[in-house]
Amino acid sequence: MQSAHQLHYTIVRFSLLLNFIMLFTCNQLWINTKSLPIFPLINNKWLTPDYLEMPILIIYGILHLLAFIKPKKIFIGFIIFLYIIMVLNDQNRLVTYHYQVMIILLLFLFNSTTTIFKGLFIGIYFWGGIHKFNPCFYSYFSNLHMFGLPYFFKSVVAIGIPLTETLLALGLIFKLTKKYAFIGLVTMHVFILILVFFLFKSYNIIPWNIINCFILFHLFWENQNISFSLEKSKKGITTLILATTILVGPLLNKANLWDEHLAFKMYTYDVNQFYYEVSDKVKTSLPMEIQEYYREDQNGKTFFYLYDWFLSINRVPMYSEERNIIHIENYLKNFLPFGTVFNEELTLKNYRYCK
Repeated sequence: MQSAHQLHYTIVRFSLLLNFIMLFTCNQLWINTKSLPIFPLINNKWLTPDYLEMPILIIYGILHLLAFIKPKKIFIGFIIFLYIIMVLNDQNRLVTYHYQVMIILLLFLFNSTTTIFKGLFIGIYFWGGIHKFNPCFYSYFSNLHMFGLPYFFKSVVAIGIPLTETLLALGLIFKLTKKYAFIGLVTMHVFILILVFFLFKSYNIIPWNIINCFILFHLFWENQNISFSLEKSKKGITTLILATTILVGPLLNKANLWDEHLAFKMYTYDVNQFYYEVSDKVKTSLPMEIQEYYREDQNGKTFFYLYDWFLSINRVPMYSEERNIIHIENYLKNFLPFGTVFNEELTLKNYRYCK
């Protein structure tokens, strides 16, 4: 059995490994100069000059390797600092995978207890389940072409997934149910991986699913004697980080005061699904990487989902907050004929809620 320090080093190493792998599987995500709009967190004045882009990224990767070998806080601190700089350049880097890693590193930096780490993962899975109790998630799964299964079975699955995930998250709290909850969550991740290979083809989430299983093992299986309690952290700031991450943030999201990805809603289908209807006048003016995702509705109108466009290049879902639409429109203006009017030639719509 590992000591608390060894356990924390293990969690940090797995998290660093996840981030490092996704530097390669989602390599375009970390580059500003690409055929895709970026979403500065504040404004363009904070953008990193192009000549510094690759040096920062190389240093960021090297720091991951150094911290993996020896998880020193100076390495961890610089990783967080460079990540903040890159997020200031593009909010798409705040997707749930990387957000989770940075919270773990931040907790480690401030001497978190094992309880705090456990609380983080309980919160992640709890909200991942709770947010799936929505009509869009049910509609999507119950109508999915899933191995030829009947509608009734798919409806049961659509209800069972959020219920099971929520109960399993709560099961991690109690000593008597931790082992069974761990087995259930690993089974859920295996189910997700099967769906990825046979249905979704979204291979970028494979490392996240696998590494989360290893972290769960070290937190909740190998350390069965460490019960979840309300012990105080050596520094109150870790408790504040935890409370903000798994309580305050997700609750504020219910009032649209906290971003969707930071509330663990990424794969709940209760997120903004922006798309543009495209008139015949500008259909051929848009970039080819958009045109290949053109679809037609029942009325013959051409449209494309921003999700498809961003996922094809960044390999992660778009950071789909409404405030970022202005960056997309400014980018698209470069390809449109002079005098093109948005909401006439290009009409933004949001398929957020299922009908």
